[in-house]
Amino acid sequence: MLTPAYFCIDNFNGEAPTSPSDGVDENSMDVKAFPIPCQGQLHLSAGHAQEFDYQVFNMMGQAVASGHSRGETIVDLSQCPSGLYLISVTQDEKRLVKIIPID
Repeated sequence: MLTPAYFCIDNFNGEAPTSPSDGVDENSMDVKAFPIPCQGQLHLSAGHAQEFDYQVFNMMGQAVASGHSRGETIVDLSQCPSGLYLISVTQDEKRLVKIIPID
């Protein structure tokens, strides 16, 4: 065969893959991360002084920061090289995973 061949599968009634947030809508959690992109300090804020746990991972899966906070905290990421990182926030048995670019 001299011409390229391809095919497409559509409507195979499969289930859509879930996001890394385990199905938790970001708006349903009361923890916000800012500024994005981060310039060395990532601010985490939970309304009503609620408690939460956080972990920051590089793209190799290594934890670069973690902690427990109530209300607000600043995560110092100034020693991390520029790139993409994952932050996992756990609050009231809900978990949110978000990509954080660091400049």
